[in-house]
Amino acid sequence: MEYPNDEVTKVHERNKVWSIILCFWGLLFVFTAYDTTAVRDQTQKSEFLAENKGVENVLDFSNRFGELTGLTEIRNVLAQIRSGLNEPYLAFRLPADESETTVPEVVEKAPQAETKPSTVNEKSEIQHRMIKPKRRVLIVGASSIQFAIGAALERQIPKYEGVKVRRFGKLASGLSRPDFFDWPAQIRKLLKEFKPDLMIANFGGNGAQGIPLGKRKSAKFKTPEWDQAYTKRVYEIIDMAYEAGADVAFLGMPNMRSKKFAKKMEYLNRVQKQAAEKKGAVWISSWSWTSDRKGKYRKSIKLGKKRGLMRTSDGIHYSKLGAKFVVGNMLAQLESKYSWSRPNEPVVFNHQFARTSTTTVHTFREYRPQLALQENRVRLWLEFKTNKEVSETCFTPTETELKQFAKSVGAGVFVPADCASPFGPDFTFAEAKVRLLEGLKLSGDQPMTREVVTSADEWNVLKQKMEPAKSSTVSP
Repeated sequence: MEYPNDEVTKVHERNKVWSIILCFWGLLFVFTAYDTTAVRDQTQKSEFLAENKGVENVLDFSNRFGELTGLTEIRNVLAQIRSGLNEPYLAFRLPADESETTVPEVVEKAPQAETKPSTVNEKSEIQHRMIKPKRRVLIVGASSIQFAIGAALERQIPKYEGVKVRRFGKLASGLSRPDFFDWPAQIRKLLKEFKPDLMIANFGGNGAQGIPLGKRKSAKFKTPEWDQAYTKRVYEIIDMAYEAGADVAFLGMPNMRSKKFAKKMEYLNRVQKQAAEKKGAVWISSWSWTSDRKGKYRKSIKLGKKRGLMRTSDGIHYSKLGAKFVVGNMLAQLESKYSWSRPNEPVVFNHQFARTSTTTVHTFREYRPQLALQENRVRLWLEFKTNKEVSETCFTPTETELKQFAKSVGAGVFVPADCASPFGPDFTFAEAKVRLLEGLKLSGDQPMTREVVTSADEWNVLKQKMEPAKSSTVSP
């Protein structure tokens, strides 16, 4: 059957349009398969794309296609060549309009880990130090930092007053293979450029493998030689941070869907934790958060009104919801340690007291309302003790309760960090009061009252007594 010339032309035009569209989508898919990591990193920044299962399935398929066709390997080779060519020019700088955050004068400079507390009064037997708030946070690590965990930290940490963040993640990297990616060299550059006072690190998934020790030599995983080599790598990056004036906090690896891989991560966590804590760094476990009640791999999570999978389809990396859950738990531990506060919420400061003649250190937390930061407000000292008649467990209100109480009272509230810091012959309330007020640069006659609470009932009575008045002073 013959068509008129105009009909033939229309058919050819339609075919031409569809050919262009198919070529476009084909090229787009090839480029996605070539560098799925870059595309995934961008999708994590969008709440809609990060939670879209269709997008996640397409990315997983393109990643497998890239590995099967060799595109991923080509990308890795080209990335190494490009990294070598650009190395002299690699720099990470803050935008020009970012300004430094002013830290209140009452905060003293915190010593590095493994150093003794600074002395407020050189002639005194009681030493006191106040931990300096962390205002510049560097986040480093492998794929979880490049994707969901890193993105969640980068979004949540700046919500604290005056805290700035810089993130650098590298897929398929770790501390075991510097021949693939030299993390110590990269961290050294980041520390020099960003000048953080805290570095948060997450390494592990790619660390459970042999560590090169030289030409044709390597330490096999789960051997004493491997433990020693990996510990040395952890020490190296911690020492770098300390030399740059930054503390270090590690986030441990989670439970895994693969039982074999989970056992590897348990082993690596143990070695990493021992190394980090021996150097004075903070190590936070994510194992219980990613395990169910039976200790097995946790598949789903409910956060607020949302419920979904904790991991992506590979059973290793976090989904956006899972990352938000883990980061929330992590920051709950870090915010009181590093004196982070959200707008209009009390700031949490950590105080340590020690007598030079003993090795005992008494740690107290101060919950100070924002409005009282630069004012000489009355301090209320709450001492929580064990009520042996009721329970052997020390009663302590939650962080949220203590913040709300300090805000309603309008004055600084101090509490022991644990029940192992009671007052007694070695450390009296009067001595602590004097040293604390000196450390806060306040006059020695600043009024301070003390309340002892041993149960939830006594805590509720105290709140009812103080909160209705909403007074800025507390009667001794």
